[in-house]
Amino acid sequence: MRTKGSIFKSRQIRKVKTAVALIIGICHKQNMPRPQKERRIGHCAPVTYFKPQGIPLRLLEAVELAPDELEAIRLADYEELYQEQAAEKMGVSRQTFGLIIARAHKKVADALTHGKAIRVEGGKEITLPETPDELHGGCRCGRGGHGHGHGCQ
Repeated sequence: MRTKGSIFKSRQIRKVKTAVALIIGICHKQNMPRPQKERRIGHCAPVTYFKPQGIPLRLLEAVELAPDELEAIRLADYEELYQEQAAEKMGVSRQTFGLIIARAHKKVADALTHGKAIRVEGGKEITLPETPDELHGGCRCGRGGHGHGHGCQ
């Protein structure tokens, strides 16, 4: 038979457990990153891997390059746009573009200096430009561009 004291004690324990669960939930939500903003990609990579010549891919460590990182390299280094112009084309802030390009340069430098493969990885939150004029001869695969693990024709 349960006594008045044991019922009171079990209610207190339940309240404490509930309070701890709420605190843990709140802390967990505060540490969650914001969802990634969609970025405009004007070029679909024709291949998904770049690797050192003469070494089988299965023997290489790979560095994953996101489509937005590849696009940032294309705009900044190949098209020689200023960060502000490139950021506008991608639909992100200049600061975000700077972070993307820095991350991309670090990954490419790692792959080149350590003989690693570069894998162009698909992204979930990435879209192609609205009009064909903005594509710059980009993705013509007809499958929406990225995240399908294919190269363009």
